[in-house]
Amino acid sequence: MEEIKKAIQAGKPASEVHNRLKVDLGKRLGFATLFRPSGIPSFLGLALINYDHFGTDSETAYNTGHNAAIQYALRTDSDLAVAYAMNAFADHFLHDHFSSGHLRVPRRQLHGSTLNVADACSKLMHDEDSCIGLKVSNQNGDSWTAYGDSRLFDDVSKRHREIFIKAQQASVDEIFQAWRYKIVPPTFKAWKYAPTIQSALSPHQPLAPLFVMSTGEDKKPVLLRRRNVSDRKTKDYISDWTYTGTVIKCRWSGRWNYPMSLDE
Repeated sequence: MEEIKKAIQAGKPASEVHNRLKVDLGKRLGFATLFRPSGIPSFLGLALINYDHFGTDSETAYNTGHNAAIQYALRTDSDLAVAYAMNAFADHFLHDHFSSGHLRVPRRQLHGSTLNVADACSKLMHDEDSCIGLKVSNQNGDSWTAYGDSRLFDDVSKRHREIFIKAQQASVDEIFQAWRYKIVPPTFKAWKYAPTIQSALSPHQPLAPLFVMSTGEDKKPVLLRRRNVSDRKTKDYISDWTYTGTVIKCRWSGRWNYPMSLDE
């Protein structure tokens, strides 16, 4: 955090420092968890099955964890600090739902290929959506541009950050009310502030999604890819593509080097 603070004070985008630190931390966590006992996934192993951090799955994960924290807080022998800690775990999934890179990526479909290249494709879309951002709205009627991982403290995320903090506070408040007054909310208020998936999936997004789900001639779901991976504005899609070919095209294009832009 100290390096990020220094970057902000110097007028530099915090995301530049955060991206560098994230890569280093990922390597260290990957090595530290590489030799876990059988049946316990490593850090990288967990990343390959992180569906609960994306789309409607992150909603389910937050609701489940937040409800568990509330139920614990309702107990007469509950410890507020423990309830807050339980909720902090759930809040991670709420935070993911604010990340533009976690809203419209078809994560479950981008999985299961040889050498995990399908999962690499999901990361390509995640990184692109996170860096460039998506136009979103929430149940309260707010509209703004949401950004993703690493960009929370960038200047462009000011409005995004303000709404995010309101959602986080609403989540924490419900834990305190359950602990102090034994009140169970009929609905979870954080979702009033969170960007809706419907808004992220809008066909009017300036950034054309790298992958989209469609329906084939046989009425079965089919995963399409942007025809020209380097053209981020044109919504032209193909069904004849490969995971490996996509990773190579994206990496060789140079357009996935940070910082990314919508225009070529």
